[in-house]
Amino acid sequence: MKKTFFALLFCFSTISVSLAAPIRIVCMGNSITQGNINKTTNTLNQLSYRPAFWEKLDSAGIDIDMVGYTNLWFDEKSNNLVTPPVSKYTGHVFDRDHDAYYGITSSGLLNGNPSTGWTGAALPSLAIRLNSYTADIALLHIGTNDADNIVTTTVSNIKAIIDALRVKNPNVVVFVAKTITTWKAINNYVNQIAIDKNTIQSPVITVDLATGFINDTSLPGCMTYDWVHPNPLGQEFMAKRWFAAIQKQLKLNTGVSNNTEPKLEIYPSISNGEFTIRNYNEALVQVFNSSGKMLKTIEIKETGTVQLDLSDMNNGLYIVNINQHGKLVSKKIVVQK
Repeated sequence: MKKTFFALLFCFSTISVSLAAPIRIVCMGNSITQGNINKTTNTLNQLSYRPAFWEKLDSAGIDIDMVGYTNLWFDEKSNNLVTPPVSKYTGHVFDRDHDAYYGITSSGLLNGNPSTGWTGAALPSLAIRLNSYTADIALLHIGTNDADNIVTTTVSNIKAIIDALRVKNPNVVVFVAKTITTWKAINNYVNQIAIDKNTIQSPVITVDLATGFINDTSLPGCMTYDWVHPNPLGQEFMAKRWFAAIQKQLKLNTGVSNNTEPKLEIYPSISNGEFTIRNYNEALVQVFNSSGKMLKTIEIKETGTVQLDLSDMNNGLYIVNINQHGKLVSKKIVVQK
């Protein structure tokens, strides 16, 4: 029996994609995130960063599910969908789902809007929209349509959006952008939003999309069509910044080690239920079965070396995720009594 488990562990260790459920990612925002189509030809016009971002995750072999309330580009009709992009690396078809709406403000994204122009019906509040999806990771680029003289309202709305996401998933990781509209007042507040809302269980991380972004259409290397909406160069710029932020915080397929940090270890790989976690700070430990169902959550407030007692678990393969301030370490273990 033990030989079977050893073989099983070796087999699973060679698979690059986690056995846990796919990582559910929602891209939230306005036109910069939604993109649009050409109504005359019913073809894609402004893609937004989403396809390039998705392609990077997909081609890295990361098991993802793009989620959201809608799957439409602006001006697209649900009964006449355009042909979505296909990855040039994997041949997979772009996963279109998102929660972003052309022209919307942070108040509209949070509270809904009576306009029927986005989905054919009035847009409900985020709390209601979240009945249709759950996010493990949220990318939030919002505030470009908000007036600068009410920036405190924008700040409050962003914090309320984070709270709403947490009601649906208390462990959601939220990446908040300094927007590519580099002149907007909200960019001066994003770092403080992240500080105010960050927790061990649900990290909030700033992603700087403003620094290095070229809005001016008269300059070489311009990244927009019109100072605001990203052209292909700008879309790639945004996708790289989002992807790098996820790599850094969640350590997804980076292949890069930082020798200045102590190595976090979970050992042994097989035991009767007693495992040791060594070299960690405050952390959230989550245990999943091989189908991706979360079975146990443990919040550790001490530092040092602790015992992880899984003796109440049945024999089998489990995935242990340890989240340290947004940095995720995953390990496959076997309980064999």
